[in-house]
Amino acid sequence: MSDLPSRTPPRPLILLGKPGDSLAALLGTRALRDCFVVATPETSTVEELLRALQPTAVLLEASELYLEGRDLSSRLLACSPGSRVLFLDVDRDWALWMEAEFGEGRDLRIAPCDLGHAGDALMDILSGSGGIRWSTEPAAVPLEPAG
Repeated sequence: MSDLPSRTPPRPLILLGKPGDSLAALLGTRALRDCFVVATPETSTVEELLRALQPTAVLLEASELYLEGRDLSSRLLACSPGSRVLFLDVDRDWALWMEAEFGEGRDLRIAPCDLGHAGDALMDILSGSGGIRWSTEPAAVPLEPAG
């Protein structure tokens, strides 16, 4: 038997944005912390921590994508070009990961999964495997009803 410690690969570092319903639901599962080292801003902004930590990815609420669109992704990627920016939407037991395509296109990478396996699905997205599909970016959500 060897006295050398086992060498397990380090878990990716994930930075969580301001938690809303979707990220709170994700944090309520074992899925995220089983797969990743997770950091959350307490006194700093997401941008400040993103610059300092250079995480594998920053996770945000899908509502931020719907309201700010790819401008938010571009702003965050400027803080940490090697990081990925993903958005999460949750509806009961189902989750949807979304990532805006870099550049001028309007495509989104999407990966639906059940909430209990959201950490595994995120790992698949970050490694380039898994059930990723391409979709057109949603139009901006109107803040006031028309008419």
